[in-house]
Amino acid sequence: MDIIQFDSVEDAFNAEENARRKADSRTTEEQKELKKGDYFVKDSGLGFPIFGKVLKEYKRGHLKNYRLCECYSIGCPYGERGDVHVSTIGYRIDEKMFNKFKENGWNLD
Repeated sequence: MDIIQFDSVEDAFNAEENARRKADSRTTEEQKELKKGDYFVKDSGLGFPIFGKVLKEYKRGHLKNYRLCECYSIGCPYGERGDVHVSTIGYRIDEKMFNKFKENGWNLD
């Protein structure tokens, strides 16, 4: 994980806005279509997958590509709720497949 320091709160907010715009620009149409009740898999960046369920879509402009999700992995088997930018989502899965991964301890094997 990289730690970035800023000289001001304004600089931090500007960096966040720039990062969001970059993420928005690489979002696919399929990712934008993720809605409440959908399941997905994404890369953790730590060598294991994250499995999630979309709980809520945001309608406001700058939040339109974020989803409130419940996510699970071998690193967080009981789940964690938070916002996910859809550009980080690898692919959609169905509920049956999600439950198979759950039964398998969130492993791909």
